[in-house]
Amino acid sequence: MSDSITLEYENARALAALFANDLKLLKQAEDALGVKMTTRDGWVRAEGSPEKLESVRSLFSQLDRAKTSGLNIRKPEFLYALRSVGNSEMPGLDELADVKIQCSPRRPR
Repeated sequence: MSDSITLEYENARALAALFANDLKLLKQAEDALGVKMTTRDGWVRAEGSPEKLESVRSLFSQLDRAKTSGLNIRKPEFLYALRSVGNSEMPGLDELADVKIQCSPRRPR
């Protein structure tokens, strides 16, 4: 028997922005995390073992914090966050979103 969690967001658009509005990315997350996900109207439900559900919660929390920090979530960002959930040595996407890279406004000659 599996457990389930439901993560709710402001609206469907806010949720879709977390997975680049690409259902194929959710399918990849299902496969990688070993869960079954369903989404509709601003919520996503995941079914699986408690450990796997914690990974789903971590993934969406990371994506949501990165989005709140101003990062536009596209396929590469989503896949990075997905990889980082399974690798404790990788910084999360939300941590990278806070890193600012400074460069000179002048072009090099």
